[in-house]
Amino acid sequence: MIFIRRIPIVLFATACMLACLATPAAASGSEPILKEYARFYHPVALTWHPGDPEVIEFFSYNCNYCYAAEKSVAVFKKTKPADIRFQAYEVAYDNVAWQLSQYAFAAASLAGVEEQVHADLFHRFNVDKKLFDTKADVVDFFRSEGLLEKVQPYLESDASKDLRMKIYQMAVDAEVTRTPTFVVKGQYVVYWGTDQDPGKFADLLVALARVPRKN
Repeated sequence: MIFIRRIPIVLFATACMLACLATPAAASGSEPILKEYARFYHPVALTWHPGDPEVIEFFSYNCNYCYAAEKSVAVFKKTKPADIRFQAYEVAYDNVAWQLSQYAFAAASLAGVEEQVHADLFHRFNVDKKLFDTKADVVDFFRSEGLLEKVQPYLESDASKDLRMKIYQMAVDAEVTRTPTFVVKGQYVVYWGTDQDPGKFADLLVALARVPRKN
């Protein structure tokens, strides 16, 4: 049982329920989307446009499940309709390595280079097994990427601190307790699993993003 806002919610994983949410292609004969997701009893406003079709991922570069989920995320980003927005935010728990990777994420995002270093950061932590131990490690990473000049002004900036605080507040509001967590339209939370098909996972996110928001 999962608790969101201290109210227990039921996990739905039945074909009959999801058939109502399926895309036209899925509803016209293809295999039903079978995924595990939950609905917030009280929708959360994580952006300035609550109710708009959007998917927000909470992840960490240090999380091996997040690394494994990247294939599913890539399929979703490639196949999603243009009007469905996607944004990924790195969360930091009470762990130095996680805090430092979020420190790097925030600076890279503000500098507009997060997409350039996204794969390399995942590879560093999950393949090379090289964690950030100090802020100097973060600086050295961006130097090795040839991006230090672009990123350095943001590392200790107020904008970086504000972004990290915003991510923290969003994660608290959505009661994120594990990664990766996907929040769809502020009213559904979806958890990725290692046995999930990337295409069906992407279909589920799109289907949930199309469900009218209930306040």
